[in-house]
Amino acid sequence: MALGMKRAGTKHEGDTALSVLLVNQYYEPANAPTAKLLADVASALANDGHDVRVIASRRGYRDASDRYPRREQIDGVHVRRVGGTGFTQAKRWGRLINYFAFFASAARQLLVTLRPDVVLSLSTPPLLASIVQVVAG
Repeated sequence: MALGMKRAGTKHEGDTALSVLLVNQYYEPANAPTAKLLADVASALANDGHDVRVIASRRGYRDASDRYPRREQIDGVHVRRVGGTGFTQAKRWGRLINYFAFFASAARQLLVTLRPDVVLSLSTPPLLASIVQVVAG
């Protein structure tokens, strides 16, 4: 299992809780597949007693007019949503502008976030892991 953890609910006395930061452009309730995957991982980690934080976009996945709260807690996970642009995903140029706007906002948030024990970045947008590694490094 990831992070050398045991199955959910089997945390033993003396186990150390980790500070975990997850970064992806989308997080639930956005309907992106990576949002659902990240939410499942995040809630399982939080359920195991870890301090889990997420950096994601405030914008919706299919409908950029959807906006989510800047801060919220979902299933024990602290979610910090950053700004971004709302260009249509249907056009390549719009998607690229949205990616770069999220890169900039997420990098800015990473610079003021306390250093976690573990950082996990998914692939939305492409190359996000490289930027997270440089900034959170």
